[in-house]
Amino acid sequence: MTALPSGLVLFFTYGVSLRTWADRGLLDREVELYRLLRPHFGRLSFVTYGGAEDLGYPDRLDGIEVLPNRWGLPAFWMSLLAPLLYRHRIRQAAILKTNQFHGAWTAVVAKVLFRKKLVVRGGFVWSVNRAREVRGALSNWLARRLEGLALRAADRAVVTSEWARGYVVSRYGLAPERVSVIPNHVNTRLFAPDGGEREKGLVCFVGRLSPEKNLPALIEALRGIPGARLRLIGGGAELERLRERARDADVPVEFSGSVPNPQLPALLNRAELFVLPSLYEANPKSLLEAMACGLPVLGSDVDGIREIIRHGETGSLCRPDAAGFRAGIAALLADAPLRQRLGENARRHVLERNSIEAVLKLELDVLTEALGAP
Repeated sequence: MTALPSGLVLFFTYGVSLRTWADRGLLDREVELYRLLRPHFGRLSFVTYGGAEDLGYPDRLDGIEVLPNRWGLPAFWMSLLAPLLYRHRIRQAAILKTNQFHGAWTAVVAKVLFRKKLVVRGGFVWSVNRAREVRGALSNWLARRLEGLALRAADRAVVTSEWARGYVVSRYGLAPERVSVIPNHVNTRLFAPDGGEREKGLVCFVGRLSPEKNLPALIEALRGIPGARLRLIGGGAELERLRERARDADVPVEFSGSVPNPQLPALLNRAELFVLPSLYEANPKSLLEAMACGLPVLGSDVDGIREIIRHGETGSLCRPDAAGFRAGIAALLADAPLRQRLGENARRHVLERNSIEAVLKLELDVLTEALGAP
């Protein structure tokens, strides 16, 4: 095991708590990498926005220390004061890390105050997603300023896709060698083919029921494909709108709600096809988990998804509209040998690039580089 200087402090995304992860069924998935990192640092601490309830998961953290918002501060004040409130632990740490760009200013303050090394990590480019989803020139300008501040202050930066790397290097004038691409990890022992029978015509989606997922187009696409039905796994603000759309289109849609991550493989392994119809993505975990199960996948031909799916090799790509999805779904449901080949290739791809072992090595390499940065 690589021995690194003692102590790593991870700053959570702005407003996010362990309770948030647990309620979404994502706690084990999100914590897995840090459970493996902890022995390399001796002590690993989470600075979260949750209250005392965030102390209630010791059996799932394997010795990771939780530093919660025990004072009940509003998120904004917690983001500013956390470096002072937890100065004793930050002083003892060798290195700081962020979970996302959003809220990374907290770690920047800690770096400046206590002269620590810092790795700023973003699973997606916060400023870009915000500009897509929020109207407001001032707030979007502020997001870019804060994001740029964090990335320029970092000793190393981590993103999950080549598109994101190119964007932040160009937008913020970063040296390319200071920005690494580390894709999201998948527990390939949990997410694996189970040998069970797949349900004929079953198409599956996993994710938030939100506008950028483009689910109305997916529902419309199933109209006119004999025997096809859709299972949507996840919750979100679009739920009632999607129920109405399914009724109007007379398409059989099963709304399964949010499902804890450990229970997902059993559902994925019953489907014949996984579809991700998003208008934009970074490095989508749900797609990678479906591929790890050996499931053939169809995705929108957009940045983020096309970096994972090699059309005709590890899956299929199509235009992000109903006609594109309809043609892709119909072709794959009609061709069992093609589904078999794409599914096998998809799992092989994830084993090589996204296994927890592969991602852990990349994480340790970046943290080691940051510790040695001038």
